[in-house]
Order: sequence, then structure tokens, then C-alpha cells
Amino acid sequence: MASAPTAQPVYRRVGLADLLQPGEACLQKLNDELQAALKRQGAAEPARGLLDAQALQESRVPFTLYRGGVVLHYAPYAVGPFAQGAYQVAVPFARLGGCARPVGTGRDKSPEPFEKEST
Repeated sequence: MASAPTAQPVYRRVGLADLLQPGEACLQKLNDELQAALKRQGAAEPARGLLDAQALQESRVPFTLYRGGVVLHYAPYAVGPFAQGAYQVAVPFARLGGCARPVGTGRDKSPEPFEKEST
């Protein structure tokens, strides 16, 4: 007797553009969040961390997802001198509002990626 075929999971590569609604206004909102966070962290050249439409489409900045948003990882030389080290910028979906795709409803209660969850 032949066994029934098992369902194989379907995986798809996710890019930064998949996480953001299309349009210049949403790209600007993401860039505002990135620049503000890089400034708070003391990056010497935070403007170098901004994304244009092509960089967003090509996912030029490495990123990881967490339950409540996305973390962009900048190499040590990307937004300042090598001596400053690497930077990680967490952008909660809730901060992007309607620009997050899918819209980040209810995700704002997740812990930040560098904080411990409360028990």
C-alpha cells in the first residue's frame, strides 16, 4: 500500500520590503526611526544608515525579526568609524503604525529584542 504524500512546509525568503507598505511616506517613517535610534546610540554618521527604495528592495542591511518588529544590523564601519563598533537598531512594528505590513496590531506588547520578558 502506498503511503500518502506528506505536506512539505513552504518557506519563502523575506526581505525588508516585505515588512513595509509601499510608498515614500512609509520609507520615510522607517528612516526617521532608524536615524533617531542611531543618534541615540551615538553613531557618528547616522545618515549613512538610511535606506533608499532600492536598498529596501535588495535588503542591503542585514536584519532579523523579533515578535514585535525588526532589528537592522549595521557593520562597524557602516554608520561611523570602525572603532565605534557595530550597531543594532530595533524598530517595533507599533512605531511604524499603518506602514508595517501586515499592520502591527497587538504587537506593541512584545518585549524589545534586548530586554528580558517579564514572567
